[in-house]
Amino acid sequence: MSSTLYNAVRLCAVLITLIAVLCARYIPERELMLHPNGGMVHSIYADSDWGGTSTAEWVNQEDVEWLCEYRESETHGGCGYSISFGLPAGEGLDFSAYRGFKLNLTYEGDASRIRVFIRNFNPAYSKEADQNSSKFMSLMLRTQDLHGDVFIDFNELTVIDWWLTQFDLPRRLAGTEFDNVVTIGIDYVTPGTHKLRINKIEMVGEWLEREDLFFAIIILWMCLLAWEGIGRFYTLNKKSQAETQRLTELASSYHKLEIEKHEYEVKSTTDTLTGILNRGGMEQFIFELLEKNRTRDNIGLLVIDVDHFKRINDRRGHDAGDRILQGLTAVVSLNTRDKDVFGRWGGEEFLLVCTDINAEYLRLLADKLRGAVAAYRFEAHNPLSVSISIGATMFSSSDTFTTAFKRADDALYRAKDSGRNCVIYLPTPNSTD
Repeated sequence: MSSTLYNAVRLCAVLITLIAVLCARYIPERELMLHPNGGMVHSIYADSDWGGTSTAEWVNQEDVEWLCEYRESETHGGCGYSISFGLPAGEGLDFSAYRGFKLNLTYEGDASRIRVFIRNFNPAYSKEADQNSSKFMSLMLRTQDLHGDVFIDFNELTVIDWWLTQFDLPRRLAGTEFDNVVTIGIDYVTPGTHKLRINKIEMVGEWLEREDLFFAIIILWMCLLAWEGIGRFYTLNKKSQAETQRLTELASSYHKLEIEKHEYEVKSTTDTLTGILNRGGMEQFIFELLEKNRTRDNIGLLVIDVDHFKRINDRRGHDAGDRILQGLTAVVSLNTRDKDVFGRWGGEEFLLVCTDINAEYLRLLADKLRGAVAAYRFEAHNPLSVSISIGATMFSSSDTFTTAFKRADDALYRAKDSGRNCVIYLPTPNSTD
């Protein structure tokens, strides 16, 4: 390739780099409006509910305006407000991609400070039946600062001491968490009469982190240099082939090595028992798929597990178990599309990756596979009923393979707990599926 082409490409790369660096600060922020938003649940509470003397009442519930009479008593509490998201117990919203949130409040009263708090549910220590087990993170705000929008950075929030003392968590779990927020709220720490109106609660973050942008620029330049180097090498190699027979022979030998390498790669990524992709082959395919489809559009994932497979091995022997896995592979392959990629993840567990599919069809496909396996006659000479459990999910734009697999694997465990021979689908965060 000519030096003119290389120079032109370099110039384009320089321009792209300059534009990216200079315009990074002007990239719009990621925003999520929690209020006003008709889908949210607003609540107020007072310690009178558990024996105290404080009261809370709506002044205008539609405008989220309420009045608190906070009276000192032996009961811990007071009164406060919270917004939740109308989700089942233990399920919240993932705010880990945001930097913090904006508040716009109208306060009337004598308090010098109010407390803003967030509760995050983590199954490692939180219980659905105990609302207090959700991690309590808070920040004190001066009421004199409540003019217009007030931005609260997540880094300003700390886990409150009484909560850490009560639940005695190890240090690795004691920090702030925002990946499954179930409640955002405001309460009072000063006795008196307080009137508060919630005008706005809005999550704020960045669509593209500066680090990711600069990393992409580095990758761009690495690819450019690699492309230029490969191009120049190719040119020199072509000239050398025309000049000497020795290089022709070397090129021929290189070609044979490439064929052998390809054959080895095929063998190394193929499961010897079933003839489909093994774990390494599936990881390679999924990595390439996600690299090509950065937005993760219409990609579904099924985790399939043979029910009571150990019992089959114990009663029928491992040879029968191997035949069951081979038969399962045949049934699934017959009932899926050519572009669906099926692989053995390990033991009796399989993965099916589906492209160009939506959540509804993914669930239908999963149930079709479950029914096909249940109806198939395994071990014809000594019939054996075999069933499978399936965990299903769709990739979201923010998912890595690890996060999507964990969601599908969690769904599989729920299917096992639900009696097996069933399909459980877990939607992506913020999904309406």
